[in-house]
Amino acid sequence: MEAVKWHLLPERRSLLFSHRTRPRTSTIGRLLAIGGMDGYKGASNMEMYDPRTNSWTPFMRMGARRLQFGVAVMQNKLIVVGGRDGLKTLNTVECFDLTSLSWSTLAPMNTHRHGLGVAVLGAGANSPIY
Repeated sequence: MEAVKWHLLPERRSLLFSHRTRPRTSTIGRLLAIGGMDGYKGASNMEMYDPRTNSWTPFMRMGARRLQFGVAVMQNKLIVVGGRDGLKTLNTVECFDLTSLSWSTLAPMNTHRHGLGVAVLGAGANSPIY
């Protein structure tokens, strides 16, 4: 509705500013492709796509090969959960810190699982991952 009013009532444009209509900065980022299949086993590689240059570049490797894993972003960290290495189902969890560009290992899950989905609930530093 704001867009319609913006175009049909130009004399009222100064009254239409809200959090949805304020000027914004560019948010062009990058895309990460993580793991997957590498022949017959899980892959540990990660690649980064830059839309500004329309190119992919190799990036930091995970500590373990994985496919069919879950992934979530929390507090500027990429959390990679479970999956398979090509032979067995994993319960391991790895964390990629997008600030320091380093991998670390987190506590393993109680159950080995693959083909899972994960979600972050809440927005705080102590928000659980499910």
